[in-house]
Amino acid sequence: MNLFDNDYKQEDDLKPILLEGKRGNPNVSVDGNQIKAWKKENNINYLWKKGRGERMQEPFNEEIASKIMDLFGIEHVSYNVKRISGNIPVSVCQCMIDKDTEYMGAEYAMYAIEKKGLAKYERYISICKEKGIADAKKKIDEMIAIDYIIGNEDRHPWNFGIIRNADNLEWIKTAPIFDNGNSLFYDTDSKEMMNEKKDSFCRWLDCENEMALKNIDYPQWYDKNKKSDVLNIIYDELKKNEKLKTNKAKYVTYIVEERLKQFEKIISKK
Repeated sequence: MNLFDNDYKQEDDLKPILLEGKRGNPNVSVDGNQIKAWKKENNINYLWKKGRGERMQEPFNEEIASKIMDLFGIEHVSYNVKRISGNIPVSVCQCMIDKDTEYMGAEYAMYAIEKKGLAKYERYISICKEKGIADAKKKIDEMIAIDYIIGNEDRHPWNFGIIRNADNLEWIKTAPIFDNGNSLFYDTDSKEMMNEKKDSFCRWLDCENEMALKNIDYPQWYDKNKKSDVLNIIYDELKKNEKLKTNKAKYVTYIVEERLKQFEKIISKK
């Protein structure tokens, strides 16, 4: 059962798994609706995830989010876009745990200690601090800010959480930010739909992502001089997806620019 020390059934060519949705390796611990597969290379486990629908945009969004967080020095799982079967885009990332650690979703972490009378945001941070994670607020604030900038629609309490010791269950740190594919209007090409969904929903806090920003401290990592770099990353990477309509990259980049202007207004008051 230890996929770190032991091999597992895998295909040299992942096409049968990713294109046909077959499961031939340890997916039991990975949730979500995207078709995915693990592959071991040089004794390192990598997760390959296929995009959905006609646009298959999620893999590009994962790489975009990675590059934006690289720009600002935010800890995250690094994703790259690769192609299978000639031209099918998939995202590839290294496993964020090893044989001595395990991931625990925030849904479990949020109730590890009884905290009456606290809203979800305060409760989660308070529990993390009691468990020895001193920088919990800084890390969760980074995630909230990035989710607003890229318009993440899927930050539920299972796709962020804690890395803990697999033997004694001691909490070690917050998990690096991961799973950013459901963002940047991944499921539509319609300008009307994009305008309606100009702000996205923060599922774990049950509010709009802009509203979630009221919780965070001033982000010292944010440099407004890098705004053009963020916009260039989004436009350049989306343009690599030949399945998108011609003007989508341009229009998405424009909306993110508007988000960044609003983000700067909000944080300037903190």
